[in-house]
Amino acid sequence: MGTVIIEFSPTGGTDKVAQVIAQAWGGTGCVVDLTDPKTDFSACEVVPGDRAIIAMPVFGGTAPQVALERLGKIRGNGAACALVAVYGNRAFEHALADMGTAARSCGFTVVAGVAGVAEHSIARQFATDRPDASRSRGVFARSASP
Repeated sequence: MGTVIIEFSPTGGTDKVAQVIAQAWGGTGCVVDLTDPKTDFSACEVVPGDRAIIAMPVFGGTAPQVALERLGKIRGNGAACALVAVYGNRAFEHALADMGTAARSCGFTVVAGVAGVAEHSIARQFATDRPDASRSRGVFARSASP
């Protein structure tokens, strides 16, 4: 069973959170970068039996529409996925619900949701240097993989 990260991470904060989770699960097999407009996402599919981490930042309380549209082109093939909404220490509001709708519509089985804090992409004084090992070590060490 492999782990695939499917992420939209224009500033790198979402990638940091996804990588922390993936390492706790034993590492990743590949990364699908939803920020790359040149990728043919309809050619992407997750092998049945693999698991996925679907990670996106929160903009205005929701996941970015372009990321949701690109995710919708990927074939999930029933793979278990954890949704990760990464926010700048304010609120993640509807992001996980939006991501769950998109993930289920393209064939993923949603088994977990995570609200991860990362340094705010514009107002850097919020959640500075997050995520960091001193605040995430215990949380992910106790988490069971799907």
